[in-house]
Amino acid sequence: MSYQVSENVKNKIAALVADEKVKKALDFIKADRDVILEKQCELTLIPAPTHHEEEKAKRYDEAIERARANHPELKVEVEVENLDELQQAQDAKADIIMLDNFEYDMMIHAVKQTDHKAQLEISGNVNIDTIGRFAQTGVDFISVGALTKNVRALDLSMRFVKKA
Repeated sequence: MSYQVSENVKNKIAALVADEKVKKALDFIKADRDVILEKQCELTLIPAPTHHEEEKAKRYDEAIERARANHPELKVEVEVENLDELQQAQDAKADIIMLDNFEYDMMIHAVKQTDHKAQLEISGNVNIDTIGRFAQTGVDFISVGALTKNVRALDLSMRFVKKA
């Protein structure tokens, strides 16, 4: 069984692959770099009420320091869901900050706010229709979860025939 790809899709893919920022993102995916991803869900387990932001930020710093102490050779990546968390990750000097499900305007704001002091990665809502626009925001990396999450299985078999 073979699959046909429409000219429209081929043209969109060609345009994306020609974009320098998309090339950079794809190179990052191919590079298989080792990074530590301090998931926001893990950090929210830190027992600090939301009205104690200073305490929460201090514990954020401690989590990143522990990660650096345990694996000094690796980069520390922190996932954030809003601009306040972005500031905390930036203050804690994370190497890479993943912007999880940020709206386009928030991405632009994040690029300006970090001023290249940390690398930024976009994750969430990335697809063939949004990746070009997202690449133009100035972020360093784009994660495309749809590459692995929305894959349809293909059942293949191989038969060997013994020749006489």
